Amino acid sequence: MRPRTIALALLAAVTFLAGCGDDTDSEERADQEPTDTTADAADDNDGASGEAGSLGDDVAAVVDGEEIAAASIESHVEDFAANPQLAEQFQGEEGDAARAQLGAQILSSAIQSSILVSGAEDLDAPVTEEDVDAARAQVEEQAGGPEGLAAAMEQQGLSEDLLQLELRGVAAVENITDALDEAAGDDGSADDTPSEGEEGTELTPSEQRVQEHLMELATAADIRVHPDFGRWDAQTGQVLPPGV
Repeated sequence: MRPRTIALALLAAVTFLAGCGDDTDSEERADQEPTDTTADAADDNDGASGEAGSLGDDVAAVVDGEEIAAASIESHVEDFAANPQLAEQFQGEEGDAARAQLGAQILSSAIQSSILVSGAEDLDAPVTEEDVDAARAQVEEQAGGPEGLAAAMEQQGLSEDLLQLELRGVAAVENITDALDEAAGDDGSADDTPSEGEEGTELTPSEQRVQEHLMELATAADIRVHPDFGRWDAQTGQVLPPGV
């Protein structure tokens, strides 16, 4: 794996998380009055990835046949809620909504990480523990060392398990980038002049390849989400919490 800053992997991951839908359509959907949200959630899940209603209560989502346990998502939510710096957000009348939103965000990350890791495997570039360790080392370097990362994690309520989930996704993007660059004959010595991407974002040829490939992965994935956690929105590449 040729060295590069983690910013490239994060850029590609963020692009993937943002999805490939039209922003205007997303805004219009957000402005519309909700109707029967339970029915809407089932319809959206069915249209994208089969019958979500068939999932057991112990399953938060299924991604290409791989289950994501509901208990793991709920555990991450409780970790955030137990953080003294964040606990206030999960109390009072707005607490339930905050928990639902957080659960949807964490499940989104789990789904996206699963897709990315599988995508790397499909390119014969599986994510190893060494890859995850390398991603962590770069994050620590940008955070000012292990102590800086630990402080940032504590401030944000980020558990070690959830960090590992994110790092596996970042490492997968890194491996996907290397595999696509190798297939394109890009050894890093070619012209890396950025080209204008979506919304005016400047992308190098390598970043453009990765962006397009990640969008293909997101489109092809078979995703089912349990209605208790919300619904999968293929246009944004996110789980939307119940009622949204």
